[in-house]
Amino acid sequence: MRPLNQLQQTIVNNLIHKVTYLPLRLEGTEVIETLDYVRIDCGLPADTFNIIVFRGEESTLSQEITTEIEAFLEKKFPMAVWCWDHLNHELDQELQEAGLQEAEINIAMVANLESSSPLLRLPEGLQIKEAVTSDEIKQFGEVLSSLFGTSEEADHVRSFYSKVAALPFEEDLLSNLYIAEYQGDVVTVGSLVFAEDSVGFYDIATKEEYRGKGFGTAMFHYLLQEAQQRECKLGVLQASSDGLHIYAKAGFQPVGQFKVFENRHLLEINTP
Repeated sequence: MRPLNQLQQTIVNNLIHKVTYLPLRLEGTEVIETLDYVRIDCGLPADTFNIIVFRGEESTLSQEITTEIEAFLEKKFPMAVWCWDHLNHELDQELQEAGLQEAEINIAMVANLESSSPLLRLPEGLQIKEAVTSDEIKQFGEVLSSLFGTSEEADHVRSFYSKVAALPFEEDLLSNLYIAEYQGDVVTVGSLVFAEDSVGFYDIATKEEYRGKGFGTAMFHYLLQEAQQRECKLGVLQASSDGLHIYAKAGFQPVGQFKVFENRHLLEINTP
């Protein structure tokens, strides 16, 4: 495994913290951490949570990781592999030979939060708060699940956050969930993940019928303000091409990208 530079490694470390923090607190999940990768099996057939993340820039696909990929397939569990993209075409080919398909590319971005000035202007009628009750956490999961329509993935996302909602609430969690309400409906969500040297911005999503009203942008700036109030210095996130301009205006700069590979097509092929 070849090392990443410091900023890139910080982003990877925050992502690993994000994908392991809640599963480590839940029954029925399994988290394996090695020097080269982490693997999360959430106990549900959902590639939102069944994830392998490479810790560094892998030069080749190890037999150990290949075995992990095969284990998910044997269970008929969708899963995703996240790896830092350094135009390593050999790794791409090996992941494809293992049966995976490239599903998406996310731009990795960082910002010095000490110099960032969030423009928090909430649209009229929008109220944002941290999700602290069981019902609020379930509502968070409901908005995230809406990204998947009426699919089984949507059901499993709801199930996962129902498990999270059953946990006793603790102050000063290192993973904080936020919800935005509009006219009595939870319409937008977002989360912050606090690692040793960074804060990550994740899960910013809005129900389809409420998009185009600035709710997602308002949530992002609210999260920025929350992170600054906790005196976090470095912010990290992964962005789609659609959100780049919003994050760039807040001072985030691209430093690379993640590639995401999935096995879902194999499960569809093998379904009788």
